[in-house]
Amino acid sequence: MDGKVGRILREGLVGGLIAYVAVVVVLAILNAAQGRSVFYTAAAMGAVLFHGSEAATAFALDPAPILAYNGLHLAGSLGVALLAAVLVYEAEVHRSLWYIGLMVGIGVMIFAVLFFGVVGVEIGAVLDWPTAAVGATTWGGATAGYFLGVHRGLLDGSRQALEA
Repeated sequence: MDGKVGRILREGLVGGLIAYVAVVVVLAILNAAQGRSVFYTAAAMGAVLFHGSEAATAFALDPAPILAYNGLHLAGSLGVALLAAVLVYEAEVHRSLWYIGLMVGIGVMIFAVLFFGVVGVEIGAVLDWPTAAVGATTWGGATAGYFLGVHRGLLDGSRQALEA
């Protein structure tokens, strides 16, 4: 496998796993703090996504929607992180295009908050807006933190591109 492609795949997969685990841990802590099962959010979102809004009123902590939702969440995290890895690579090669990655990152964060807010709060009524915002912010922050940690020179190069 090509060095560039291998690096992008590795960083995308690691970044996606880190973001996924960060959200799972934060939401489990939030659920426990609210006196719910640590699996509450996954069960609720799985019930709404896979069984419709009518399932929101009578969902149980059934393993099927929990596993299905977590699979979808993991796949989404990996997909977004792979896209982020490509954008980070391109931003390193073409420093003057760093803002494209920034704009895509901001767009993904807005989409995540709106998606989980609409599905979890408005359609299913199983989440509240702060939980949706905390989950999406954790997800975006973990992904951004990983890539900025791995590519420490990216911010310096972006600052230099701005000053030029």
